[in-house]
Amino acid sequence: MTLRRAHLFTAFVLLVFLAAHIANHLAAVTGPASHIAVMEALRGVYRHWLVEPVLLLAFAVQVVLGLRLLVRARHSVSGLVGWVQLLSGGYIAFFLLIHVGAVFTGRIMLGLDTNFWFAAAGYQAGALILWFVPYYFLAVMALFAHLACAAFWLSGGTGSRSRAWFVSLSAAGIAVSGTITAALMGAFEPFEIPPAYLETYSAFL
Repeated sequence: MTLRRAHLFTAFVLLVFLAAHIANHLAAVTGPASHIAVMEALRGVYRHWLVEPVLLLAFAVQVVLGLRLLVRARHSVSGLVGWVQLLSGGYIAFFLLIHVGAVFTGRIMLGLDTNFWFAAAGYQAGALILWFVPYYFLAVMALFAHLACAAFWLSGGTGSRSRAWFVSLSAAGIAVSGTITAALMGAFEPFEIPPAYLETYSAFL
């Protein structure tokens, strides 16, 4: 199996989890309680002792394969779709390395439930909002953009259908990312972050 095919296969395996994860974040539009309720239901599956290691291994493989493809393609990439694919893939790898590490630090070292409050606390951490807004916004947008590139190539890479896939999925990414960011900032339903989560960023408040 080539690197590209292995990368694509692993992506399909992870797509189910990522779709559920994005839907979970969109549930925050109706408030933190909805987000947490959906997360608790999903955790029964993806935190199962058999499932979680497989997911983590799949993410690790995806990052390693993606970075190898990025290194190989960096000198030969051309065109808008090629550059979007390269840059979005690079950002996804960057985000996953930080995000997975942060989640396990919160769970194991800080003893926090890494739920809605764990993500939303960063938006009330003073100057750190300048980091968290683009950090999360670009992550979701990059995921959709990367999928848009995959759909573009898988649908032939030429013609109106391929362009329609690319444009529609990229636009959806901007809309979904903006909605999730607004929800985490309390734009749809105001909320107060529990003190235990804010204490993590006390130096910035």
